[in-house]
Amino acid sequence: MTMTEAELSVIEARVNAASPGPWYPITTDDELFQGAVYVSVEQRGRLGEGLLLDTGEVIGAGLYRDQGRRKVRLRPGGVDPGKTVAINTLQSPPLAELEEHSENAIFIAHAREDVPALIAEVRRLRGLLEEIGVAPVSHLETEKTPVTGGLF
Repeated sequence: MTMTEAELSVIEARVNAASPGPWYPITTDDELFQGAVYVSVEQRGRLGEGLLLDTGEVIGAGLYRDQGRRKVRLRPGGVDPGKTVAINTLQSPPLAELEEHSENAIFIAHAREDVPALIAEVRRLRGLLEEIGVAPVSHLETEKTPVTGGLF
């Protein structure tokens, strides 16, 4: 699949409409073990090393562990909604118990910086291809002109 500049611009518009970064993946718990995994523009807690599963796999490496709230039951307003980007898991009541939620939160948090970097890289590489005389992507997409020169 070839992505056009217009499609790339739509992705960039979504990036620009999102909350500014950096974003931080955070996990927290309370005395009832009614935890939450969320993404915030505010760093809370300390960076964790992850959880070792029985399978030997480590999950959640890169999550910030907000330990300051574990003695108090999670309540509405405990996290500033203006600083919350996404809630991956909210366990009060238990809505889901998936280990992947930690990894998803890490992915979402890093997407804030990764997606703009990927857009910039695509445009940089397209510029280099145009400099060496390879047809621009939009030309390839509309006319299906084969690329020559052994580059691909």
